[in-house]
Amino acid sequence: MLLPSMSSPRSATTVATGAVPAASQHAGGGTSYRYAVVLDAGSTGSRVHVFKFEEGGRAGSLTLLSDTFEQLKPGLSSFADSPREAADSLKPLLATAVSTVPKELQVGVGAGAGRKVWEIKGGEGNA
Repeated sequence: MLLPSMSSPRSATTVATGAVPAASQHAGGGTSYRYAVVLDAGSTGSRVHVFKFEEGGRAGSLTLLSDTFEQLKPGLSSFADSPREAADSLKPLLATAVSTVPKELQVGVGAGAGRKVWEIKGGEGNA
């Protein structure tokens, strides 16, 4: 499930919930967790938040347990002439997400406005 950004409207942000599969189970404990990954690839800096929630007894009830955060600079505007370098600049943030979310869940990324800017400026076709 992808949701729109709640941060800067100019950033390419994806919120991916840990809904594939729906939850990660504690071994033997029966406690269910959900994860949300927010990757904000901004023009002046990029950041990732990995939220871990515990599912409550009521349907839809979540309690925030942790927020793993990492930020990197420079941002995507520094790579306007090299989309490949822009993509590579995000790899450490993706590594943080992948290492924080349980292996049985998937971490995915989608892009929006920033990619369109590269196409308008005549950047590489395959970032």
